[in-house]
Amino acid sequence: MKKNYLFTLLLTLLMSAFSFGQTTVFQESFETGNSGTASETCNDNSGDFFTRTDGSDISSAYEVSGQDGSFYFAAMDTDGAPCSMSTQTLIFDDIDISSKSNLTLALLLAEDQPSDGKFDWDGGDLFYIEVDYDNSGTFTKVLQFATSSNSGFNVSAPMQDTDFDGIGDGQSLSAVFSEFTLSLGTGNLVDIRLVFDGLANGDEDIAVDNIRIIDGFVISPSLVITSPTNNQVFPGSTTDVTVNFNYSNFTLSGDNGSEMTDSTGDGYILGSLMKDGVADGTQNIFSSSSLIESITPGSTYVVTAELVDNSGASLSPKVEATATFSIELPCDLVLGDISTTCDALTTGTDTYNGSIAFTGGNTGATYTITAPAGVTVGGDDPSSAASGTITFTGMTEGTDIDVTIVADSTSSCDFSRTLTSPACIPFPVYESFDYTAGTDLIASTLWENNSNSSDEIQVVTGTLANPFSVGQYPDPVGNMVSFDGTGSDSYIEFNDTNSGKLYTSFIFNVTDISAQQANGGYFAILSEASGGFKGRIWLRPDTTDGTKFNIGLSTSANSSATYHTTAHTTGVEIFVVMSFDFTTNEFKTWVDPDPATFEATEPTADITLGDTLSNLGRFGLRQDSGNETPPINFDELRIDTSWAGVTPKTATASTRDNSIEGFATYPNPITDKRFTITSLSSNTKQVSIFNVLGKNVLSKSFSGTKSNIDVSSISSGIYILKVTENGKTATKKLVIR
Repeated sequence: MKKNYLFTLLLTLLMSAFSFGQTTVFQESFETGNSGTASETCNDNSGDFFTRTDGSDISSAYEVSGQDGSFYFAAMDTDGAPCSMSTQTLIFDDIDISSKSNLTLALLLAEDQPSDGKFDWDGGDLFYIEVDYDNSGTFTKVLQFATSSNSGFNVSAPMQDTDFDGIGDGQSLSAVFSEFTLSLGTGNLVDIRLVFDGLANGDEDIAVDNIRIIDGFVISPSLVITSPTNNQVFPGSTTDVTVNFNYSNFTLSGDNGSEMTDSTGDGYILGSLMKDGVADGTQNIFSSSSLIESITPGSTYVVTAELVDNSGASLSPKVEATATFSIELPCDLVLGDISTTCDALTTGTDTYNGSIAFTGGNTGATYTITAPAGVTVGGDDPSSAASGTITFTGMTEGTDIDVTIVADSTSSCDFSRTLTSPACIPFPVYESFDYTAGTDLIASTLWENNSNSSDEIQVVTGTLANPFSVGQYPDPVGNMVSFDGTGSDSYIEFNDTNSGKLYTSFIFNVTDISAQQANGGYFAILSEASGGFKGRIWLRPDTTDGTKFNIGLSTSANSSATYHTTAHTTGVEIFVVMSFDFTTNEFKTWVDPDPATFEATEPTADITLGDTLSNLGRFGLRQDSGNETPPINFDELRIDTSWAGVTPKTATASTRDNSIEGFATYPNPITDKRFTITSLSSNTKQVSIFNVLGKNVLSKSFSGTKSNIDVSSISSGIYILKVTENGKTATKKLVIR
């Protein structure tokens, strides 16, 4: 005989009306002297199969906590021999259920050592419950537990009960119980029979204990509103909201066709709704969801759901759930394109204008448009105009502007938008990289990073050699930049261009091509003002001589580069011009064009590719990867709207140092409250520094070719330096840190 019982199970059969006061109608706890009405038979003529015992008759291992060690033991007869018949029955006769509203049949069922988490009976073994509804002797099977081979019942972890007290180890009583609904009919007396079928030959040990019939529930029903979640806010466009419920230990009745219960279950859900603190109706609900229609924007709703019996009465205790949700006011206003343009193009700090397009205005809401101090708001007013453009003027170049557009209490519209400053730089843009050697390129005020923040492009000492004679093209000045492999992509902005032609030129050399992949990589880019790469200059090893390289062009419409066939030698300076024509929609590239065409007529391009662009506003340098970007030195960048502007025969004034010969300043940014101004002339120089609002914050003069300027009295920020010498003026942006 197996002596180690590990699992208990409470089975309950419920009627359909409710009363949570638990009154015991019948109980058989198998205590000594108990006068229960059970009749037992083993049907094998060797003695009673079911034996009422107490703790003195059996091993203490079988004692049931709280039951004086007494329980009902199955599968063995009174002599300890196996019961040979396969079916054993325990009958409870003539149970009086008259005047009872809800009956629960509960019992403890134990089986020994089910290591697999199931009742490990042999195939075909069954335990089931039968009911004689009218005391006629005819029993109907109402609940069955079978072995795994018959889709057997799985015993869950909360059912484990090693001490047989009816409570799973470490669990509360409510965690043990499972509930099953069964109507016991309308008569006064019923008979209930427990049947063990197939538990023969002593190979299964089954025990039952504490059999009770109770007027009331063993486990209380529960109800939760799963959606909407409490305090959920729905958009103003919402027209209806679905309320979903999760309920347990409760069977919903059906709708009888008149939105009333058909009494086929335990009851229904009574839903009530409050709108903005005022009762807004009730509904009888017979499913796990309900639809609230005709939702009003701007309102707050409270849903209350309650489980009630079929008469509509509350359960005891009451079982209900609530959820609050609200609907935003609608927002009809739709904001469209944002654009910014420069008021002027100078080497100093300019102002710019901006605009925001809109539709969906003039719907009754009043809008408040807020911009920073000094910015003027104008154009069309969405409070009164159905569509139009809101304008913003007087914004300072280099400063992005945040604006808000907020409706009054009749609308939920609340927008925040940023107007990004354009680069108000006049053409031609000239970059000689006259920055301190060893610094990052983006430390200058004109260059920014497009991606990545490591392995910055570096300013290095010296310039590239002039690919032409000094009479054909001016010698490079200042310094140059150097980059290779993977790293940051740096770009310079210029005035957003969307018509005519745009040209850029530069000098570069490649010091080593050996590590570059066969299909190459791009390193110089013309981009949209928003950053979209459009025209790209490529390099690849020459197909016949891998020590040399070719130069190619690709566009946004042609992702694969078209290469010029000339093979170029590493270490040799190359002059490249790239252009885009907004009229013909053509990208063109020239490689070492004939200097006889400089400042004259545009020659035939080496490569021409079609594309369609809306604008161009950036030039960038690309560090792609170790096998795509070879070591490159880059110098003398020019951007203009004409061929002559990027192919000068004489020196071009940069965007930072106009016409004072040899003019330079360093360092920039200024980190120690001092910087140096130099020129080739010793004539008197007038020095002025202005803040971004145009206020003069420092003035002084000096004679000679060099002077250190003390700016310790000026706060950190961005400023404009203006230097005048012999009627010539140079301006430059200063950053003081």
